[in-house]
This record gives sequence, structure tokens and C-alpha cells, in this order.
Amino acid sequence: MGKESKENIYNISSDETILKQKLKIGERIKSLRKEYDFTQKQLADMLNYGHTAISNYETGKNEPSIADLIKLSEIFQVSVDYLLCKTNIKNPYLSTESLEIFNEFKSYFIGSPIRRQRLLKDFMQIFINEGKNYDIDDEMDNISVKHLKVAEDREEYQTKKSNN
Repeated sequence: MGKESKENIYNISSDETILKQKLKIGERIKSLRKEYDFTQKQLADMLNYGHTAISNYETGKNEPSIADLIKLSEIFQVSVDYLLCKTNIKNPYLSTESLEIFNEFKSYFIGSPIRRQRLLKDFMQIFINEGKNYDIDDEMDNISVKHLKVAEDREEYQTKKSNN
């Protein structure tokens, strides 16, 4: 039995696979850093490092320690699994209240007619896209109400149209 077959049996990663994983993690850190509008120096200061440490993470030259992964997950409000590219869900842990609201919405969504599900999906997409442009919750509430009203009016129009 050669070395290659042992690697396959034990699912041992090759150096190339490890390098690709380091690059993916680095790209993830860079993406989050840019999303938060941090420079490499600002992020390095938060971790008590020089900016080259962040550059090395982002290019795959070095990988963050477990302690740094935890710090990064707290800074970016994401799970360590997200940083390690094990999931694309930024933060799978919801508060109890958020989970209850989500489950209530999910039940409503599943029980709704297809047409209403499409409207809800449209509204959620608008809400998500608009949310990226606003920092103030009050403005988001006003925008959400406007879009929800448009969605309701559109559904009412579709219902009247189909009844005629």
C-alpha cells in the first residue's frame, strides 16, 4: 500500500488542498473587512498586530490562530464556521426571540398561497437590498411599510384582475 492510498483512506489533505483552504479563509476575511469598511491596519489594530498580519491572512501566507478566529468572529459578528468557509450562513445562532419570530413567519409563509409567497420573497429582497443603504432603523421602518403597502396593493390588484 503506497502513500497515496493511505491519504485516500484517512482523507488526509494534500499541501495543495490546505493552501486552497487558506486562500478561501483569507478571501472570506478580506470580504468581511471590506464589508465593514476596515483597512488592514484598522483590523490589525483590533487584533493587536501589524497590518502585514492581515495581509498575510488574506493572501493565504499565514492562517489565524484559534484565538484570532474567535476575535474575528466577534468583530464581524459571524460564526467561526463561516470564517473557516464551512458554511455560508454568517451567524446561524439566533436569539430565542428572533427564533420565535422566524418560526412564526415561516409558518405563515408555508401556509400562504404561492402568489403571496412570491410577494413575500419580493418584499424580503427589497428589504435586504434597501437595508444595505440605510443605517437608521426608523428609516428602514418607513421604507418597509412603503414596500409592504406596495406588495399588498399589487396582490389586491392581481386578485381583482384574476376575478374579472
